[in-house]
Order: sequence, then C-alpha cells, then structure tokens
Amino acid sequence: MATFRKPELTFRGIEVFSFGLEGASLDLLVDVYNPNSFRFGLDRVTYDLTVESVRWGTGETASPLAVEAQSTATLRIPLTLDWTQISGLGRDVLRRGNVRYGISGEVTVSTSKKTFQVPYDRSGQFSILGSESR
Repeated sequence: MATFRKPELTFRGIEVFSFGLEGASLDLLVDVYNPNSFRFGLDRVTYDLTVESVRWGTGETASPLAVEAQSTATLRIPLTLDWTQISGLGRDVLRRGNVRYGISGEVTVSTSKKTFQVPYDRSGQFSILGSESR
C-alpha cells in the first residue's frame, strides 16, 4: 500500500434545521479531501467547536463516510445550540456580518489494511451574509 497521507478538512458552512427560543439544531458541513490513491473510510469524528472564542459544542459522531481516492466528500456534524451559552454574541456578529470559528478534534480513518487516528485543527471566518468561508 502507498504511504498514507492525512485527509484535508475544510469548513464549508452550516445548515440550520430548527431555530427557536431555546436554541437551534444544525449541521456543520466539513469537506474531507482524500489525497491518497486509495479509498478510505471515516469511522468516527470528535469535535470541539468555538465561535468568537465561545465554546459552542463538543462531541463525536460515528456516522461512517467513505471518501474515494483523490476525491472530496462532505461530512455532516450534528450540533444543538443553547442560546444561554452564547448570549451576547449575536449583536456583534450581526454588525460585522461574519464570525470567527475554530474547530478541532480527531478523525478515525480506516483503510483496507490499517486504522489511523488523525488530529485536525482549523480556524477561519464564516460570513453569515453568504456562503463564503476563509
């Protein structure tokens, strides 16, 4: 088997499913690029998400995702927000039109021969006015 190269993760956006007085239910969308010449599976993903330096959520998802060789697949990370945890953030975000985020954790990648634990750590800005992320 060829040498394993770590997957590349890119934050793509957020998809909101419900929005209410108590909080919101959403999915974080993360593109996973497989730079290898072979297919691999993502078996488990842990995450720690901060927005504007406020922790929004931690957890893990065990929704398997296959990523073909030299291709990209989208990982959905479910998250439930409680407004009491992030109060005071909204007004500043609405004024600026974007938010700073950080997401870190570990992905469990399996190939036909071996399983790897791969840490990741990404940060950037996400526009709430469009679908751009940096």
